[in-house]
Amino acid sequence: MTGVFTNYEEFIAWAEKSAPDIFHTKILPYPDGELDYIKESYWCGQESVNVHTVLGTKHPDYIGLTWGELLRNGKRMHINIPLAISNPGYYEGTERKQPTMYFTAINNQVFIGGDGNHRTCISRFLSNAKEATHIHGVTVYSYATDTVLTQGSRLIELAICNSDSTDIKLKAHSPALTRKDGPNYHRQIHDPHIKITNIKQGSSVDLRTGEEIDALLEAIRNRSRIRRLFTRNNPFRDFVR
Repeated sequence: MTGVFTNYEEFIAWAEKSAPDIFHTKILPYPDGELDYIKESYWCGQESVNVHTVLGTKHPDYIGLTWGELLRNGKRMHINIPLAISNPGYYEGTERKQPTMYFTAINNQVFIGGDGNHRTCISRFLSNAKEATHIHGVTVYSYATDTVLTQGSRLIELAICNSDSTDIKLKAHSPALTRKDGPNYHRQIHDPHIKITNIKQGSSVDLRTGEEIDALLEAIRNRSRIRRLFTRNNPFRDFVR
């Protein structure tokens, strides 16, 4: 590696020439709001991540840049690139990375969740040159979410707004049911559901399935006295009255 480049500018020129597709790929934003309905969560303090599957970051300064722009303009690249040139083994070793590198995977989509933006960027180019894939010894938070509930909650909020049903409130819940702890990791199973509260009635219901969401949407959209005639068999007909 050290024979290919000897300084900061040579490294950047080499990266653009050797992997133009990576160099010009945009860094996507971390998907806020996607962790409202968690089915399963996993944390490991010493995991491996395929750096070529990393889509984006939480860091607001780097969202929308290309990986090449981060490589060229990252705040600490003038420190990290010389370190990578002098010690490329850091990126290949399996020991726990110091400082810690954090990744968040949501339904198998990987994002930089904390420290490690510069090193992830560098690792993408170094790994590509070696036809390697993974960086080791990193911290990973992994989540599997209920996408039916996520989409359904958005539709319910829209229906509430459109029908001026200000007495109907929605709240996301994902309480943990079980937890398994091991050496440097833990895994939890959750109970994701949408809690709908009718403030006027002082009552609430929990939604866990697409069928329940569809029924509530029908009841909200047909809440008026005349349209209620078409929802006599709807289980939420009286709840939204």
